[in-house]
Amino acid sequence: MTEDFTIKLNVGLALRTFLHSQVFGTPPYPTQSFANQTVIVTGSNVGLGFEAARHFYRLNCAKLILAVRTVSKGQAAKEDIVRSVKHRTDGAETTPDGAGGGH
Repeated sequence: MTEDFTIKLNVGLALRTFLHSQVFGTPPYPTQSFANQTVIVTGSNVGLGFEAARHFYRLNCAKLILAVRTVSKGQAAKEDIVRSVKHRTDGAETTPDGAGGGH
C-alpha cells in the first residue's frame, strides 16, 4: 500500500514567523548562579558586552575574563563592574582579545 506523501511548505508564513521571533522575541534572562564557572566576554568595556559582563559578575561566576582590545579601557571597565556589584570584590580580570593589537 503506497500513498503519496507531500509536504506543503508555506515559505511566507515561515519567514514571517522567523522575523517576528527575531524582532519581538526576548531571549531568556539568565538568573541561575554561575558559581564554579569561568565566563569570557569579548568587547566587554562598552555597550552590551559591558552590561553582560556586569550581569555575569553579579551572578557569581568564579572567574570573569574581560577580553578587550585596549587593556587600559578594560581595566576601567573592570573597576566599574567591581565597584557596582557590592557583594563581590574578586574574580574579574582583563586580557587583550588579539583583534586590535592591545593598544
